[in-house]
Amino acid sequence: MKTRLFLFILSLTLIGFIQAQDIHFSQYYASPLTLNPAMTGLINGDFRVAANYRGQWFTLPTNNSIAPYNTYQGSFDASLLRRKLRDNGLGVGAMFYADEAGNGSLATYAVMGSIAYHQAVDRYGKSRLSLGFQAGYIQKRIFEYDLLFEQQFDGTLNAFNPFLDNGETNFNQGNFGYFDLNAGALFSSRATDNISYYFGFAANHLTTPGENFLNQQSEENEIDMRYTAHGGLSIRTGKYFKILPTFLYMLQTQAQQINLGSGFEYEFSDNFKGFAGVWTRVVGGIDGFQNDAAVVTIGGEVSNTRLGVSYDFNTSGFRGASKSVGALEVSVIYIHNQEEPGKISYDRFCPTF
Repeated sequence: MKTRLFLFILSLTLIGFIQAQDIHFSQYYASPLTLNPAMTGLINGDFRVAANYRGQWFTLPTNNSIAPYNTYQGSFDASLLRRKLRDNGLGVGAMFYADEAGNGSLATYAVMGSIAYHQAVDRYGKSRLSLGFQAGYIQKRIFEYDLLFEQQFDGTLNAFNPFLDNGETNFNQGNFGYFDLNAGALFSSRATDNISYYFGFAANHLTTPGENFLNQQSEENEIDMRYTAHGGLSIRTGKYFKILPTFLYMLQTQAQQINLGSGFEYEFSDNFKGFAGVWTRVVGGIDGFQNDAAVVTIGGEVSNTRLGVSYDFNTSGFRGASKSVGALEVSVIYIHNQEEPGKISYDRFCPTF
């Protein structure tokens, strides 16, 4: 029989994403290939490189000096055949992530490739419908010897002794992997020279893969599909100032998450833009919604490189243990040969199909 301590540790490692099993970023807009495969290659440039780091719950007791929950992500995507396709576009890309939970006791690694096509849908080439697919391999590994079990408590020493037998005869598979498939759609448009917007939908785990750390006779846990709806708006209110509201909604089984807020950007010079923003995150399940975090972001963009730093202030019922300390995130995006959108050309009669 699995001990209650073992179940408690495993349940903690799965809290990182609205009580489900997927990674998430507060700066979701800065991690396009984990957000929606339809965003692959949707850039005003030749290619894009993105990297993200998230460290969470620094105040929880750990066996070392680092945060007990860490996520690393990197991606590369490119826009192909830009001249040939004119208003349309073809994007290809790849991304990886590593998620380490509970001092690294549970680790998840993923490598995914993606492709998307962006079709102009109006006569002026200012609106696009994008469809994308993403496929790859995910591996999960658990380090049994990093965990402490009830049977390892030494009454003589009045402490846990990791060298004692843990008694877990049913735990004989330290790692496993599976193929995963995601898909998404996105509509983006420049309504005017000063206003643009997008909204998209994505579905992850289309193959509903199974996972199991126990022996083959144990019931396998099926990963349910995760649905994502997201969108954003860019409003230029002056020559140098933009308002950038965004939203995110995710649903997996009965677990839900909503992020809502806005960024604000100011162009200080031709080569430097500064931005800041505030978002709120709420999570929900069968018992309704509750506040989870308030997110504050600040950053800047220099020479086609955008750096963002955000901090989550925990506002959930867990704030007593976390001391309201949530997560620190850092994001970096570089776009090669990035171009500012030009004036909308209204002299075109129809899009190129």
